[in-house]
Amino acid sequence: MKFLLIPGHSLLILFPLCFLSLLYFFLGFAIFNDIPLKNIFKRESYQAISPAKLIGTIGLGFSFSEITFGILFKMMNYQGSTTQLVGGLFFVIIILIVALLQYRKNKSNFYKNIFLRILIIGGLGLITLLTSQDWLMQFTHRQHSKYSEQMNSQH
Repeated sequence: MKFLLIPGHSLLILFPLCFLSLLYFFLGFAIFNDIPLKNIFKRESYQAISPAKLIGTIGLGFSFSEITFGILFKMMNYQGSTTQLVGGLFFVIIILIVALLQYRKNKSNFYKNIFLRILIIGGLGLITLLTSQDWLMQFTHRQHSKYSEQMNSQH
């Protein structure tokens, strides 16, 4: 929407990405372990989940949250996007390595779902990280080239 120059694009980017990031931050462990929201405070919901898997999904939720905020910061041209993206991708790579080792032991659908999510969120984060802020400014402000030149000279 931002690239198509649709009015109000900032709000249409801000709210969904903030919601997704907060969802991963607070409920990532429940989402990844297929725990219904009505059962997240019940002890029996966690009996079949190992502590290592629970800690890994909490870390993955935090990492996805950081990547999502990094994408948001990059799209909105806020400071700190690179730090958030690098930090989130670093921990996602560590979790990916551990998940690959665990997948070799038992071929569980849990790890296939984790790999798919890492591919999507991590891939979007990596693409965003590799996208130049100068190019992003020039593209989003292509109708106002003087503005993009001035903004790029300030960075």
